[in-house]
Amino acid sequence: METTEEIRKTIVVDAPPEIVFKALTDEKELVQWMPQEAKMDARVGGEYEFKYHWGDRKLDTVLHGKILELQPNRRLSYT
Repeated sequence: METTEEIRKTIVVDAPPEIVFKALTDEKELVQWMPQEAKMDARVGGEYEFKYHWGDRKLDTVLHGKILELQPNRRLSYT
């Protein structure tokens, strides 16, 4: 039996859409507020890799996924 789990989160940000979209899709912008290292192929089917490092906890995490939906300045959905 196949199960599908999904997490959705909506955040309202007081900034122009183009600024927010760039922060979510540009590698240099991403590392300013989310992962410490980022690779992002910002296109449908493109892949991303986010690396997080927490030295105080001796914990490193790497997230990989694919872009499912991308509508510039409107919508971003990824695995």
